[in-house]
Amino acid sequence: MIWSNGRVENFSADARAGSTLLLRYGAGKAEKVELARFRLPDPLTKAQLLAQGLKFKVGERFPSIEVHSVSGAALNLRDIVRPGRRTIVNLWATWCIPCVKEMPELNRLRAAFAQNGVDLLGLNVDTDPDAHIREFLQKVPIDYPVYKGGVAAIEHLFATDEVTVPLSVVVNENGNVEQLISGWSSETRRQFEVLAGTAAQR
Repeated sequence: MIWSNGRVENFSADARAGSTLLLRYGAGKAEKVELARFRLPDPLTKAQLLAQGLKFKVGERFPSIEVHSVSGAALNLRDIVRPGRRTIVNLWATWCIPCVKEMPELNRLRAAFAQNGVDLLGLNVDTDPDAHIREFLQKVPIDYPVYKGGVAAIEHLFATDEVTVPLSVVVNENGNVEQLISGWSSETRRQFEVLAGTAAQR
């Protein structure tokens, strides 16, 4: 061992590979140190990461948000949710590529949703007031109602600046969040089919 003052010192030790040793200046013998074992925490799951970015949790009341219909009429999102029925609130944006794939699939399931006691509505979260929402809906035609939430919706729903879309929030008949379905994949398609009661037919 070469110390900072230039002195060279040899240390003897009875230790195996992987041991931790403490060297004291002038001691000539190393001391074995037993370190407490610890375990690194497991990385967060996709669902846990998503939950961290939201201002509401599964089991809690869905936030009260003032939204606007495409024609401009103002209303509260809670008033749109019908008592006795579950509701899928599908968050989307005009810049969201997966939304272009997901929305037609949701539209295809709309009738099955309704028969299974589930209503479907879209909530646009574009922050740009000049976002071409009408033009987008002409390219991606859907039959279910769509509302504009904009900045107000983001402030009520998301805890960070990162907006996750597509994101579907399943609200139960009591107005509480029952389930979160994030992204678009074969797994999320399966989750929607379960809500529509059509999963067993595949």
